[in-house]
Amino acid sequence: MYEWYENYKAAVLETEWSKMEQRIEAAEAAIRQREHDLSLDHGGTPEERQAIADALNGLNVLRQDAISWSRANVAKLKRTDGDNSLGDQRHVADESALLSQLSLPGVATGVWTSLKFLAFLFVTMKNRSSC
Repeated sequence: MYEWYENYKAAVLETEWSKMEQRIEAAEAAIRQREHDLSLDHGGTPEERQAIADALNGLNVLRQDAISWSRANVAKLKRTDGDNSLGDQRHVADESALLSQLSLPGVATGVWTSLKFLAFLFVTMKNRSSC
């Protein structure tokens, strides 16, 4: 498998929304480094170049999903009066602090994890069949 693939896999399989951006950035950095290396020695295969393009597109979609999720949940938390299980949010101004307190309900987390795992399997099988 490609050197950058482990970072990509970690981003795709991440289930904690508060860590998602960090994982995406690490994957993008590894992919960009590989693109740089390929540009210097004109190496790599057409399959790897396609896998890189697919991975960058996938990371972009993942980032947009994470942004949408965080905006929706931060807005919901800001409307909270503090009388629920998340505690009093009225005094928390930092959006990242709000995000660190968020978690998906158990069923939604299980569904999300399953979907991400299926996406990972699909990407893995696609890469293996094209190599």
